Amino acid sequence: MPYFEIVLFYYNPNIAPESEFDRRLATQKQLLEKLEHPYPITLIAPPYDDKPLWDAVKGVEHTPEMGERCERCIAQRIQESLIAAERYGCDYVTTTLTVSPHKNAPYINACLEQIAAGKSVRYLASDFKKRGGYARSVALSAEYELYRQDYCGCVFSKEEQENK
Repeated sequence: MPYFEIVLFYYNPNIAPESEFDRRLATQKQLLEKLEHPYPITLIAPPYDDKPLWDAVKGVEHTPEMGERCERCIAQRIQESLIAAERYGCDYVTTTLTVSPHKNAPYINACLEQIAAGKSVRYLASDFKKRGGYARSVALSAEYELYRQDYCGCVFSKEEQENK
């Protein structure tokens, strides 16, 4: 945060149900209110719309977690993030998806690099789970008293979690 003016794009058509989307957005806003930061953080949060997810995963809805369905979901969200970054005049884009131990950071970074090719915005590769990043996210969530979900967000992940 001391090096960048941050535009946070909260784009999550994968989250189900809508009440979960709203709860996670409220948690994001709660964190922004509590954080001390040298520059204002702009939060852009398009309204809930799960149609882009369904369009992206059509035909692979029932493939296993971390497979083609997840890759298509991630690619669709990255695509929209890059469009928004260009629209808002951002110089760089990155994603917090890589903080999860259940997400494939090399795939996410390769996808981000490929989609960013030829665009005015550059990407910052990340693997936020490294060097204790995931554990740090859990500790910060506790410190700031934030809600933490127990599934990635999509209806498929929610069903898998409920069936465990």
